[in-house]
Amino acid sequence: MLTRPWYVLIVFILFLVVFVLNRTDTEGASVVPVQVWQDVGAQATFEQVLAADKLSADASWFQGALREGFSGGYSRDAFWFKFSLQGQDYPEGLLLQAQPTYLDYVTLYWPDDQGVYHVYELGDQHAFNERYILTRGFVFPLDIGDTTRIGYLRLKTDSSAMLLLQAWQPQAFYSQNHREYFYFALAIGIGLSLLFFNSLQILGRREPSFHVFMLFLVVQVLAIVVINGFGSEFLFATMPRVDSMMVGVVTMLLLITISLGHYYFLNLSWRETPILFSLTWGGIGLGIVGVFGALLDFYVTITPLVGMYAIVLYLAWVVYGLRRVIQRDAYAHWVVFASLSGIFSSVAMIFVLLGWLSVEHIGLYAYQLGSVCAVIGFQMIVSGKIREALGRNRQLMVEKLTAKKLIQQEQKKQREQSQFIAMLTHEIKTPLSVIQIVLSNLQHRLQPHALNAIADISNVLERCVISEQFEAKAMRLELERIELCSWLQMLIQHLDRSKERMNCPDCVEPIWLESDATFLKIIFNNLIENALKYSPAHSVVTLEWMRVSAVDGTEELEIRVRNFIGREGVPDGDKIFDKYYRAPGAQRTTGSGLGLYLVRELVDALNGRIRFAANETEILFTLYLPLQAEKHESTSR
Repeated sequence: MLTRPWYVLIVFILFLVVFVLNRTDTEGASVVPVQVWQDVGAQATFEQVLAADKLSADASWFQGALREGFSGGYSRDAFWFKFSLQGQDYPEGLLLQAQPTYLDYVTLYWPDDQGVYHVYELGDQHAFNERYILTRGFVFPLDIGDTTRIGYLRLKTDSSAMLLLQAWQPQAFYSQNHREYFYFALAIGIGLSLLFFNSLQILGRREPSFHVFMLFLVVQVLAIVVINGFGSEFLFATMPRVDSMMVGVVTMLLLITISLGHYYFLNLSWRETPILFSLTWGGIGLGIVGVFGALLDFYVTITPLVGMYAIVLYLAWVVYGLRRVIQRDAYAHWVVFASLSGIFSSVAMIFVLLGWLSVEHIGLYAYQLGSVCAVIGFQMIVSGKIREALGRNRQLMVEKLTAKKLIQQEQKKQREQSQFIAMLTHEIKTPLSVIQIVLSNLQHRLQPHALNAIADISNVLERCVISEQFEAKAMRLELERIELCSWLQMLIQHLDRSKERMNCPDCVEPIWLESDATFLKIIFNNLIENALKYSPAHSVVTLEWMRVSAVDGTEELEIRVRNFIGREGVPDGDKIFDKYYRAPGAQRTTGSGLGLYLVRELVDALNGRIRFAANETEILFTLYLPLQAEKHESTSR
């Protein structure tokens, strides 16, 4: 579902429409006009206020008649409100609701029938079970009778000093309250659903923007819970001090996560966008300071600065986002949407705090609507990126299946080729053995040449078989201790030809190494056979060995095979170990081009090295083998 972003957008728009319609449906309620007096320093008592108000004939203490709520900005002062209610308007009783739901201290002074004022205290600094009606807001049930009564309300809060007083018919209030709980539950449910479904798509992905978006969603859901009074009811019912701090904390966390979202979704970097990069990280830093402000009681001091900085930051994001839109960035328009919604909510809140916009219609939910719109913008980006990632994964899966199919075809082809070579080798070697036996019993001057020709053909076939087995990883490395000196001399004694041309040192002292006898036999047979075959007739082939120190300080064995250059010439040193390579001058001689290729591969399997060198008269192969094999190399090849 979340890979189709328009579904998400439609769900959010429907929710916002229904929620706004619900907010405008306030039948049975009326906004209570208030007069306000600012208590600088918050030192005045109710008795002082009441006495001063009665003595002031021109009512100069309480100013104005605010009909759409009050906003006093961020202040440590207290605010006193004076209002009057007529009993005949509320025959079934009266519920007085004070909003928003995150006010710290709301103290109502209400007269009884004899005119004696009684004190009713609510607010975030009081435990939830102390409320007169157990609901998310601050509601006072009042006895008003048929008379007109004047009440006073004192507001003191460390968040924004904002107040909307509404007088409700009890039945209308409970009906509206139930609807509000339903819609907020729906909003929280949508947020949690987004968290769940996004986590299914994002889990295991390493892109930081996805994880920042998940963090933003968590903070947004927490903000809906805390700012709208559900934190005090469900999370911090017995911890009012924590509940009152959480409003400031989540507000700053929203700034931090929105800044991180813009940082990743706009791909900001110090190299390409140093100014916007610095501004964005400045916003993150201010948000962190704001979190500490909420915890350490200087939130009121820093919040106006953070608000103005946030507007500048949003404007910078919009300008850069529009530039990316012009450059046809796939998701820049959604970043611009999120930034514009942030500007709207921030500016709207400033205008409300300045008294230019209505608290009733804008102030209570402007900031939340802005952050919800940011959720929409970021969700659209994440949905698009997830869709792209799923497309890439599908493509990779297709390529993987195709590659697997090709590998299976290649393995089948290799098996058929191995079977064919094994069959062909068997079918050719059988008649060759018969011919060899017959020739051995004949006395003819060409007999040695015929026997050498048969040996060459057998060697070619043998190398083809070994090459196939090696590439099919059918050869296992079997380590054993070998005394190299006597082993090499025995190998030379069993050569098919020209063993009298070999010059190798006597065994003065035994040289032991841990290696694979089969691998070594193939390596030395090929090196010696090549040296004898491609050197002048009757010339000497020299075989030498000695202990040397390796680069890492361990001992290794250096073995040299040296022969004079024959009529075939010098092979290409860069290609000599390539499969099927044969020197141009060697084409007249029987061979497969596999011998030195096998030598190099088997030497690598033994953790050794082989070098080729040539001068004007000689060719030299130098082989280095470890005296002590590494145990982990005893694996299939």
